[in-house]
Amino acid sequence: MKEPGAKGITKEFIKSVTMVVLFLSTILLLYVFWENINPGQMNIRNLTEQESLHPVMTPAEVVAPDEIQLSYGDGSYGVITGNTRAYWWTPQDSGQGPTFTYGVGEFLQAQDIFVEEITRDQYQQVLALESLKSIFDDPLPLNLLCQAYGWDCPSATESIQQVSEIAYSFGSMESLFVKDGDRNLYYRIIGNGEKIEQSPFLSLYQRIALGSKVAYPLTLLLGEEEANPVLVPLPSEFPYVITTYTNERAAGGEDFEKSLAKTFFGATFDFTRIIQDAQGTTTYMYGYGQRVLVAGKEGTFRYKEEGAPTQEATLFYSLETALGFLSRHGGTQDPLGKVYDLHLSKIIRQSGPSAPTTFVFDLWEDSAIRYEGGALAITVSGNRVTAFTRDFHVPEKSQTQQFSAGDYTAVNVLATNHQQMGQVLMENGFFQDRKEETFLMVTKALESIRLEEIRFSKTEEGVGKIETCWCFFFEKDGKRLEMYYSIRDALPMGYTLR
Repeated sequence: MKEPGAKGITKEFIKSVTMVVLFLSTILLLYVFWENINPGQMNIRNLTEQESLHPVMTPAEVVAPDEIQLSYGDGSYGVITGNTRAYWWTPQDSGQGPTFTYGVGEFLQAQDIFVEEITRDQYQQVLALESLKSIFDDPLPLNLLCQAYGWDCPSATESIQQVSEIAYSFGSMESLFVKDGDRNLYYRIIGNGEKIEQSPFLSLYQRIALGSKVAYPLTLLLGEEEANPVLVPLPSEFPYVITTYTNERAAGGEDFEKSLAKTFFGATFDFTRIIQDAQGTTTYMYGYGQRVLVAGKEGTFRYKEEGAPTQEATLFYSLETALGFLSRHGGTQDPLGKVYDLHLSKIIRQSGPSAPTTFVFDLWEDSAIRYEGGALAITVSGNRVTAFTRDFHVPEKSQTQQFSAGDYTAVNVLATNHQQMGQVLMENGFFQDRKEETFLMVTKALESIRLEEIRFSKTEEGVGKIETCWCFFFEKDGKRLEMYYSIRDALPMGYTLR
């Protein structure tokens, strides 16, 4: 027997359920109308923010030093400029052994950490002993590294703003050493010390020694004490690579271009104007220009979005935002299905609350493939991405051969081209006048010499080359310039002002 009033309660329950269904249906229809979704194509993914179609990289994955140096303590050195990432950071389950970031993390767990500023001479003296050092061409904020790798950075380290170099010396095992190249400052981070057999840097030192190439200081090779103590690699043989490439738009055609554009404007392009000019450039524009994607005829994709940021964000959060945005808009997969790693090569920060920050990335294979302007640039304002530039290359034909420098060693290239180097430095504002002999002026500004794979600018048709060459890196008063020289005949191949 039903209790009195049960029938009325049942009716009220049915009415309530019906109202909820109608309410949700209304929201759904409004969403379809305003977001330009074809109801026939709707699925649960459309009801949420666009999900990542590609794996989301973490900040830890995109940071790597441009060079690792090892001192044997007897005036000889080892250098690694290729796969530095394997020694800097790897996932915990990689089984490759301790990395630099692991060693730093272990060191910073010690109690009573304190920091003192030291001189350049003190820094160089302690690192001339048995030591290892990671070098970043463009300094990175220490707090970004602390967050990326979970380092327990005590308040004493707050005086260190940027990290150009971070090093460990077995001549002072209770310390880490940091160079801030932007401010030309040197620091010693002092901990409790540890026994040599307990230091993760010991096994890392041994690993690096096995993988490094021999190098000697430029001052020793030249007999010129006033030159910077730059390490010069002296390989007996090395791989010489030359690759011709085209661009993604040419390789992937209209299908690739439209699939990328759809990640920004939706699958149907509703309310999106598509404009093609006579030169071959295609512009996708939503509304009155609130969102614009330009596919250049040379194969570069440039996206801009209007709107003010809704909140301030830390640098680490902005980098996470940039990487998340990338995963939803093409990732790092090219039209042929190849997936690249990334190398964070530069951070451009503007002043002021919620001011834009641009992250510039190179593509990474066995090492970073350097290119002026980077292969990828993402600008984040607060919690939003406001600009995105994608300029990937697609290799067409590649040749690799073992090569001997012969008469065109780095020192000979320097001796042959120092007048031209000096002229380029003068033209780019590194020196106001020639107060010193050109050779000495050049060697004082020289920061590094490496064998690198450089991607040279493409033609108007979007084709170009990547080639191994001698790279000379110069720095003065915050300006950075790279010059490239052929390993075949020592002739200049161009330069990049960073």
